[in-house]
Amino acid sequence: MRLFIATPLSNTTQAEVLQYQPPTAEGARLLRPELLHMTLQFIGEAEPKVVSQALQNIQFNAFSTHFTQTGVFSPKKSKNILWLGLALNDDLARLQKMISHSLREAGIKIDSRLFTPHITLAHCKHSMDKAYIDAFVNQEPIAWPYQINQFHLYRSHNKGGQLHYDIIESY
Repeated sequence: MRLFIATPLSNTTQAEVLQYQPPTAEGARLLRPELLHMTLQFIGEAEPKVVSQALQNIQFNAFSTHFTQTGVFSPKKSKNILWLGLALNDDLARLQKMISHSLREAGIKIDSRLFTPHITLAHCKHSMDKAYIDAFVNQEPIAWPYQINQFHLYRSHNKGGQLHYDIIESY
């Protein structure tokens, strides 16, 4: 199964985040509200039971961070990822490191890219009009707090041509 670990958005936070989602445009695919989350660790193909066991002993106290900026990743020449960033404070860095360490200790191969806390809002073609991307990136986010008191192990899959995320377990 294709797995990842992420924090969910409360209904209030989801409404705040959606204010920054770019407008609908040809070449842009906006994420549906129920898909919004902050990934703590992408895993990829793995056995859920093994991952779940690796995460069982992680304990943390609830904490908050805040939104800081809008940005764009260009991982492939064919698309851009538009995102809303979060401050990487000590608590968030510690939680992410505990998760990645526990997974590695269990022998689970994980994505090794540098952790950049963010919520993906849209995917758009690399050929998208620069003005569209610039308008998104030049927004000044309000530093709303983002409360983190749990995280989930998710399964990602396509159903009927649409992306879906299912919670396997909560921590």
